[in-house]
Amino acid sequence: MKRRMLGLFLASIGGATAITCIILALGTLGGLYAGAMNDPLGQPDAAEQNASHAMLVYAGIGALGVVPMVIGVYLVRGSFFSRRS
Repeated sequence: MKRRMLGLFLASIGGATAITCIILALGTLGGLYAGAMNDPLGQPDAAEQNASHAMLVYAGIGALGVVPMVIGVYLVRGSFFSRRS
């Protein structure tokens, strides 16, 4: 029971972190394109570089969230299989 609860906790925290970072990275990309569509010549010089840096940061944090999610899924699956045996 403890392994299942720990697994659910890790899977939910890791999944929430990964999904949140994906949404933030896509929001950054959407903001870049929205700015380019509204005023193509009024973009700052480093707008693309700043957006790519922010997206890489979000991708790195999201990748760190995948690790506890995978561990949690294996803990939950292991607890179900050991219970049925």
